[in-house]
Formats: sequence, structure tokens, C-alpha cells
Amino acid sequence: MTQAFEDFLQRIANIQRSNRNSEKAPHKPILLLAIADWFWQHPPNINCIPIGDELLKLFKQNWRLLYHGSNFTPDITKPLHYLQSDGFWMLTDGTGQRITRLKSIRRLTEENACGQLDEEVFRWFQQAETRELIRMKVLDTFFPYTKAHYIEERGLDGLILDIEGDVLMDSATPRYERKILPLREWEGYIRHHKFRASVLQVYQEACCISRWQVEEVSVIDACHITPHADSGLDKVTNGLALCPNLHRAFDLGLIGLDDHYRVLVKNKIHESNSSLSLQQWKGRKIMLPEQDRYWPDGRGLREHRERWGLG
Repeated sequence: MTQAFEDFLQRIANIQRSNRNSEKAPHKPILLLAIADWFWQHPPNINCIPIGDELLKLFKQNWRLLYHGSNFTPDITKPLHYLQSDGFWMLTDGTGQRITRLKSIRRLTEENACGQLDEEVFRWFQQAETRELIRMKVLDTFFPYTKAHYIEERGLDGLILDIEGDVLMDSATPRYERKILPLREWEGYIRHHKFRASVLQVYQEACCISRWQVEEVSVIDACHITPHADSGLDKVTNGLALCPNLHRAFDLGLIGLDDHYRVLVKNKIHESNSSLSLQQWKGRKIMLPEQDRYWPDGRGLREHRERWGLG
């Protein structure tokens, strides 16, 4: 995988979305999936996605599958326009002129409007392998609790589904599989992505010790209890959701967890008097996943304590 494509996937995760009643608008991610689905059904040779009934149908179908809230309605006009602010999408009319004013879907259709992607992004949507990873990123980032409905109807590559089932120790993942991604080339990236996405999901995107989280962007790390280099374990039970400073402290053995999931702090460490002080967390029980089958592995925590002389 190129660094440029990795950066693009991160840009997708950080697209700007409006907020209503503490809920983020789902329009842009659903539109991105509709674009990916349109490429799947109509592989284009030119960088022009017609704005009309076909794209609108895909958008509404995906809305039904993925959004079950009441704060937003499936209006495609705003995401068509405002996706331009994210820097990789542009609306043009039939003469090739850029459309900068918000217009209804009817007006856009009458003007033979089309959506154009950056040339590099266009190629990624064209290619089945990278398009499948785009879909995976959108589903895991924005729709972790409803993506099963989409996968059951639209499908997803079998390698992605198998790795997610392995990480979550769950064989009940949707089984509508496509066969697109070669194992050897993509397994490492997908495993890394699924481990992080799954750990953050079960800990509700919050640091399990400090409870810190930021709604707008993902700032929490997925920390391995037993180092991946030592164990190769990407199970969600081998993970903790930690903010970056506590992740670093755990990796260096400055903190650990006892058998009751309470924070241990290494004796005789000299730290400044700060809001980041580790001592403030001593004895605090971490926030645990709702399902106990995802709780941190006790054996791994004991081995971590023994390795660093904690407790």
C-alpha cells in the first residue's frame, strides 16, 4: 500500500460533518459508499459520475441500511455540494464549469452535472482492491453498529470479513463475500486496521483509564497488552483503548492493571506535578467493554506486570 493511499483513507476518516443534537450527519460517508457502489456497477473510463437517479437510488438504499436515527433526512444535495470542501471531489455542469452554489438534485440533473474526483482518487475508486478498502474504512469508521445490514445486502471481501471475525473472536459476521483482495498483499494492513477499529469500538472511542475522547476526530490508540511482535495476537482481548501518553506509559511498564482491572503505577518514578501525572490514576478501575468476552485478557495483564515488576 502506498503512503498516498493510506493518507487518503485517513482523510476519509476525518471528513467534516455537521452536528445536530450531539449526532454527526451521516450524509457524506453514505455518499462515498454510493460512489463506490456506482463504480462497482458501472466501471467508468472517464472521470465523471453522473448526478441523477442512479446515484440518488444508491444513496437512499445505503441510507436505509446504515442510518436508523431521526435527526437527519436523506437529502443528497448538501453532501454532493459540501463534499467539495474535503478536497477530493468537484461538481461540474454539462459545460465543464465548476458548480459552486448549492442546487437541488433536479437542477443538477437538468444541467447534466457530474462529480469528478482527483485523478489519483479516481484510480483508487476504479480499482477493485483499493475500492474495497475504501468501503471497509467508511463502514468501520462511521457505521460500526449498522454496517452488517449493508454487508448482508451489498457484500464485502471475504478476507476482510474473516479477519474481523478473528479479531472479534466472532464467527457470526455477515457472510455475503466478494473475492477481491489477495491475502498476502493486504492481510497485514487489514489486521492492523481491524484491531484498532475493533478495540476503539468496544471501548466507545474513549480512553479506558482517563475516559478522554474527542467527538470530532479519533485521538485514542489501540494498545497491545502483549506486544504484537512477541505474540502476533490481534484479538480484541489483547487490546486496551488508551490516550497516547497512557499508551506510552503502558508500553514502558510505568503503569499496568491488576486482576481486578485497577491501575497500578510503578514505584519510585519521578514525574512532574502535572495534569498528566500517572499517580492520579493509581487504583482506578478501568472502563470495561459492555460484553465481558471482550474484557482484557488476564494472562496477558499478568505477564505484563511480571515483565515490568508491577504489583
